[in-house]
Amino acid sequence: MIKINFFKQTKSKISLFVILLCLLLSNNINAQAVGCTNTMYLAQGDPDVGFYRISTSTNPLTYPLIKQYSGMIINGIGINPVDGNMYGMRYSPAGLVRIDINGNVTNLGAIPGLPNLDYNTGDIDPAGNYYIKPRGSNNKLYKINLSTNTLTSVTLSATLEFSDWAFNVTDGQLYSVNLSDARLYKINPSTGNVTPIGAAYSMPDAFGAMFGASNGEIYGAINSGGFYQFNTVTGARTLISGSPSAPQNDGTHCVTAPISFNADLYVTKTDSKTTYTSGSSTTYTIVASNNGPFGVQDALVSDLVPAGIPSGNVTYMAVASSGSTTQVVGTQTGAISDYVSLPVGGTVTYTVTVNIPTTFTGNLVNTVTITSPTNSVDTNNSNNSVTDTNTRICVTPPTPTISAGSSTTFCTGGSVTLTSSSVSGNQWYKDGVIITGATGQTYSANASGTYTVIVTTVGCTSPASAGTTVTVNPTPPVLTVSAGGPTTFCTGGSVVLTSTYNTTGAYQWYLNGTLISGATSYQYTASASGTYTVTRELGGCTSPASAGTTVTVNPIPPALTVSAGGPTTFCTGGSVVLTSTYNTTGAYQWYLNGTLISGATSY
Repeated sequence: MIKINFFKQTKSKISLFVILLCLLLSNNINAQAVGCTNTMYLAQGDPDVGFYRISTSTNPLTYPLIKQYSGMIINGIGINPVDGNMYGMRYSPAGLVRIDINGNVTNLGAIPGLPNLDYNTGDIDPAGNYYIKPRGSNNKLYKINLSTNTLTSVTLSATLEFSDWAFNVTDGQLYSVNLSDARLYKINPSTGNVTPIGAAYSMPDAFGAMFGASNGEIYGAINSGGFYQFNTVTGARTLISGSPSAPQNDGTHCVTAPISFNADLYVTKTDSKTTYTSGSSTTYTIVASNNGPFGVQDALVSDLVPAGIPSGNVTYMAVASSGSTTQVVGTQTGAISDYVSLPVGGTVTYTVTVNIPTTFTGNLVNTVTITSPTNSVDTNNSNNSVTDTNTRICVTPPTPTISAGSSTTFCTGGSVTLTSSSVSGNQWYKDGVIITGATGQTYSANASGTYTVIVTTVGCTSPASAGTTVTVNPTPPVLTVSAGGPTTFCTGGSVVLTSTYNTTGAYQWYLNGTLISGATSYQYTASASGTYTVTRELGGCTSPASAGTTVTVNPIPPALTVSAGGPTTFCTGGSVVLTSTYNTTGAYQWYLNGTLISGATSY
């Protein structure tokens, strides 16, 4: 145990020591820091400041009082992520203060070199640098290193009047709203460069309280009531919640902690149909909305192109209700991927037209989804996605007709061209059986049977056409010819030629390939030299010509004259030489009284 000797001193010295010790503790120890949590705080009131917590359990927000002070103005508050303490600037004279979780204020004194002005704009970055700006229209920014209490002065590139700002941990910039044009501005705390974002707004009052969050979100509470989130790219603002009004307002939140709000986002989708036909179009109405209790900025609406549909066949437009926003401008093509902002009850309505190809036959399935951003907690995920499915109905093609290019009755080896009235989608059948590969508009039929055609268009089939009957008659067999006698004879002779068949059929004889007029019997008597053939026609079909039968007709020699080599009257024992006219070639035969003289064969 350590013995404290000062208790042996006089009573007055003890009292003085205790007083000095208490003062030292009150200036350097914050009993309980607010901490780096998701809680937002407000400092409101002029000239009597009050410290408030922001309750996000209901819409509108409520501001439970932590502690009230009379005759004190504190503004530009911020929470230091390094030590979890809340700091602010006291008015008249200017001085740095620290506020604990119970609203107790500790005066930390003046910052060396800081002008004695009223500072209403402030926030603290993750490194513990406290950025403040004097009240009113000016171009000054001051950075206080809270660890060393050193001061840096930065001149802004524009003279503007801010009521508060918030630090963005994502890009290292400060964001604030200028009082005169209500436009969002981005301020580089290192260079002082000021960049306007988006267009000017018509707002009823100043954004006296600004808040930054760990994902780079920037929020603001307007003094007349209303809590908004800012789009740091476009400058647009979305009403997240209602809030109480206050004539003087300042806010802070630890920039490395998240801020989140509950919401019930939902989507609906319909084309008021359950079926479709190929080659038609359908129009969907998609509504993205928010049941609350809080607004949402940058929810993602996704609507993919239906499977099997080309992207170019899908077009869409979007219309946002008052206070809501969409990124869609004009008519777009393909899938929807749109970041929308939806206050409670706000809507973004999409009109989506899908042109269905004539070749599309499956179910038309289309799904839309809405996804909350990281700073919004969706309390009902069951309505975040909806699918619309249309089934296909067939439009029956008209019944095709068949036309024949020639007679449908012909002989073996012939054919007829059948033509469908449909240019495409044909399938030919014979006697009700599919003909493999016969899918053209025409078909060459060479077999007996009844032919039909069926047309298929985008999977839908027509009734079968009326049947066209094709009759193929057999060709009679080749005839053979037999001769009834010698086929070589003298002029004036003849031979009877007989074909194989001698019953039904129409016959036709030919001499040297030339039709013999009237020679239409199965027999023919040939009396002229040449080659004879015959055909047989049966049922319209003519057999091939028979093998040729050659007939040779020789001419008869002229009559001979005989001359006597002496008297033709003589006595027994005498003779006379008789000589014929021709004495060259040929076979001669002498006769006596009409009787052949044997061996008498010389001329």
